[in-house]
Formats: sequence, C-alpha cells, structure tokens
Amino acid sequence: MIVRIRGTLLEVGEDAVIIDRDGLSYEILMPRFALRRMPERLDQSVSLHTIQFFDGNAATSPLVPRMAGFEALTEKEFFAYFTGIKGIGIRKGLKALAEPVEAVCAWIEDADTKALSSLPGIGKRAAELIVASLRGKLTKFVLLQEGRAAQPVVLGETDRALSAPHADALEIMIALGDSKADASRWLARAIELVPECDSVDEIVRTCYRVRSGVAT
Repeated sequence: MIVRIRGTLLEVGEDAVIIDRDGLSYEILMPRFALRRMPERLDQSVSLHTIQFFDGNAATSPLVPRMAGFEALTEKEFFAYFTGIKGIGIRKGLKALAEPVEAVCAWIEDADTKALSSLPGIGKRAAELIVASLRGKLTKFVLLQEGRAAQPVVLGETDRALSAPHADALEIMIALGDSKADASRWLARAIELVPECDSVDEIVRTCYRVRSGVAT
C-alpha cells in the first residue's frame, strides 16, 4: 500500500493533482481546501500522505483503484474519522472538505451545525450526525487552530533531555505540520514558562501561545 508519495507537481485539476515520480505520473484526489493551495506549487516537489481506495459501484461497473492525498498527516487522520460516519464516503468527504480541517473540527467541537451544513453535500441532518459522532474526539486537531497568524518567538538554542510529556508535545507539533526547529524553539520557551507541567495538551497549548505572542 502506498502511504506517501513525493514528486513534481505537474497539473492541478478540479478535484485532483498529477504528480510525476521517476517518470510515472500519478493522479491523486485531494480535498477542496487543499487544492486551492496547490497552483502556487506547480513544477515544485511536493509530498503527500496518501490513502488507496476503490471507486465506483461494483454492481454496475468495474471498480477503479484511486489515491487520495493530504499535505499533513493530521489531515489524513481527520479524514479517516470524517469518512467513518455513515453516509460519508471518500468521494463525498473530499468534496465536502471545502474548508480547512482545523475550521471543520472547531465547528464540530462547537456543535455549529449551521456552519457544517454549509459544506458541499452536507445538509442539516448530516451535520447533526457529524457532531453526534465526533464531538469530543478531536482535541488533537483543534490544536491546529491556535497560533497560526503570528511568527514564533525566536529563542536561543538549548540542549536538554526532554521529559516524556515534553517529548510527546514535540512529536505532536511536528505531526501537526510544524518544523522540528520551530517546535523546539517554542517548546524551550514553554518549559521556561511552565517547567513543572506534565500535561501534554497544556504544554502544546503553551507552545502555540508562544507562537502567537500571547505567552512571552
């Protein structure tokens, strides 16, 4: 199973991109919000986390093997939750995600069915089912929402042995798409601010407050 692909972005279509890798061109479906970011990366190297699936109706025609791709691993992980809801398959899920994952997660946690029902193909009943199925399960993804706008505080380099909670917090930030260098700088400042904290969630939140300039 192909779980990740890196190659040159050749084309961006309405629902998919074409990536060239070693002379082979792969069509990879993407959620709508992610496709909007791709034209600026044409002819550049891109890396996508992928899932493979069969598309079509076996009762009427042969199934077609396809791939869907996501820039961040957390987007792929959220998509597994999202498409696990009855009535939301992979094709419908890709079309529905016209807004970034962090926004959709925030709507779910806030039980904002009006905002959710504005997504393509998601009506009021589906929005209510999404909230009932996923609310309270998306803390990791909601953390994406915090501290996106501002630049991180630049700190001096520190070499220290990390405790297990701090190491876990660092891994979470990297999984959320932050670079190890940036995450390490924010973590170093967070350790100064809350040195005795052993809650991974609170450490990550402090790091993002550092990133946003709220905690300095």
